[in-house]
Amino acid sequence: MKILPVVRGAIGLLFLVLSSSNFLSCACLDATVGEPAETVSGQVVVNVTGLEQLSTSGEKKYVTVSYSGNLENSDSKFGETAFSVNRSYEIKAGSVHPNPSITRVALKYGTWTVRVQADSWSSQCSCKMDDKHSPRFVFTYPNSQGVCQ
Repeated sequence: MKILPVVRGAIGLLFLVLSSSNFLSCACLDATVGEPAETVSGQVVVNVTGLEQLSTSGEKKYVTVSYSGNLENSDSKFGETAFSVNRSYEIKAGSVHPNPSITRVALKYGTWTVRVQADSWSSQCSCKMDDKHSPRFVFTYPNSQGVCQ
């Protein structure tokens, strides 16, 4: 298929105009020249163990775990200040599928309180996160207090 000379010329002219105006290059950065780009934030891992106890008779059971976290205090400029996630799990023959664990990233540094809830059980724990420590929150059913590592 032949391209008409007029169309070919228009495409060439369009390319020339766009490239000379830096439209095709990455001249649209979200930073000010001379200032450092500070975009540091942290992450947490939340693990839940012992949920297999929710199915005492060995039958298959489905349970939803609600994970939530709130930043209590912080001096950090960047990152999220809260999260909330619901996950469903299958409990069968003494095991839980998939593994009841989540990771949250891009969180502000500071003191975090994390809470988990499944059926009528809930547990919470607080821990400090900074650039040297990304905490792991571990909750064990039926304990009402979690552990921060």
